[in-house]
Amino acid sequence: MLIALRDAFAGNGELTERQGAVVLFASGTVFSLTAISLAGVEDASDFQFLTYRGASTALAMLVLIVARRGGRPVSFAGVTRTVWLAGATLAVTSMLYILALSRTTAATTVFLLAAAPIFAAVIGWLVLRERVERSTIVA
Repeated sequence: MLIALRDAFAGNGELTERQGAVVLFASGTVFSLTAISLAGVEDASDFQFLTYRGASTALAMLVLIVARRGGRPVSFAGVTRTVWLAGATLAVTSMLYILALSRTTAATTVFLLAAAPIFAAVIGWLVLRERVERSTIVA
């Protein structure tokens, strides 16, 4: 499994559906530990926690980029305004998630986070006139 994950990350293969499900389950499990780790930190303010979380994320991304690129330079030629907007949106939502965890219960925060795909489907149907598939409604 780890070898397949390494190869897929390096662009030398693909994960099977089962391997992808395992990676998704593991990432969801690690993501859900954020609420526990935030509750366990007593001596840091919300913004100190955000700073350390952001710094550790940046370091992890740097390590992954270096590992994936294998020492080759990284080209930013394909980075468009849309990519910058997506990155900024991800950064803001990550900060708001931590702030929400510190201001309400973890159960409420995670429930609302889990409901996001439902809101996206409804908004897509109302605003973009996208058809919502039956499987999406059932899910």
